Amino acid sequence: MEGKGIFMIMDGKELNSMSNNNQQQKLENRLRDQLDQKKTAIQSNIAKVPRLLMLEVNNACNLKCVMCYNPDMIRSKGTMPLEMGLRAINEAADMGIKEVTFYTVGEPLIYRDLETLIKEAKRLNLYCYLTSNGLLLNQETSEMFCEQGLDSFKFSIDGANKDEYEAIRVNGNFDKLVEKVKLLKDTRDRMGSNLKIICATVLTELNKNSTEDFKKLFGPLSDEIFVSEMTNQGGKMDLNSIKEFGDQEFSPCRILWDRIVICYDGKITACCIDFDAELTYDDYNKTSLSEAWNNQVIMKWRELHMKKDVNDIPLCKDCTLPYTSDIDIFD
Repeated sequence: MEGKGIFMIMDGKELNSMSNNNQQQKLENRLRDQLDQKKTAIQSNIAKVPRLLMLEVNNACNLKCVMCYNPDMIRSKGTMPLEMGLRAINEAADMGIKEVTFYTVGEPLIYRDLETLIKEAKRLNLYCYLTSNGLLLNQETSEMFCEQGLDSFKFSIDGANKDEYEAIRVNGNFDKLVEKVKLLKDTRDRMGSNLKIICATVLTELNKNSTEDFKKLFGPLSDEIFVSEMTNQGGKMDLNSIKEFGDQEFSPCRILWDRIVICYDGKITACCIDFDAELTYDDYNKTSLSEAWNNQVIMKWRELHMKKDVNDIPLCKDCTLPYTSDIDIFD
């Protein structure tokens, strides 16, 4: 399934077609939900219950990827107190939020208390997933994911061979990464888990011609292949090395209606790629999720997005994401 600017290829076992009717229906439902959220964005600055809670359990990373601002992040590094994460998960379930993830701009496998958070999320029947570079994955963690019922794990890979991968994901090891993907798949299959494995790549000049090779290598090891074009991360990254996104009309960024993002220290930000928390609009140490979700600041930003007038909103004014396809690159 392709969209202009960003596209996702579903079902790694049938990469050239959508022959699996169940997968096709899921994709159609997802796109329909996204269209409904876009309609909501046009109609009201008051958002209903967010779909997703994103917890920044830590903002450190073991890699220095060329398309990521994390290595240049000004904000201090830290980890979320377990009590804060547990409180947020319970409040999210009470609000009617259906999904939770434990990453934003860092590597979640660094966090020591992932098992406790996943266990609590699944106790409350929340869909729970992770996005990770995967290099810190081991047998014990793989088994834990399967035992606790993690719903999906996305490997951020970005290269179809050793040269591409290690040029893009600085400090990474391609051979080790492939072994980690195989490890999780083998563990999942052996334990009879329903864990969905996704392999993802972000297109840059370094890897834009190797998508088919990527699918051939990682398709048999995963349930979905996810391909997206790079955004400039709120103007933080230079897009000169890849295709510009100026060929589409501005559309209100659905992130403002779709998810609530809590940084490790309790800051609540409007964006999941807000590396330096410039879009902080509340403090979870002083408020609840429901109170923060429609406070005056975030409602004003939604209103400005609806008016296509974002010049006074940090990050938004320089971000390419509102000019890209409706298909979500973060899920």
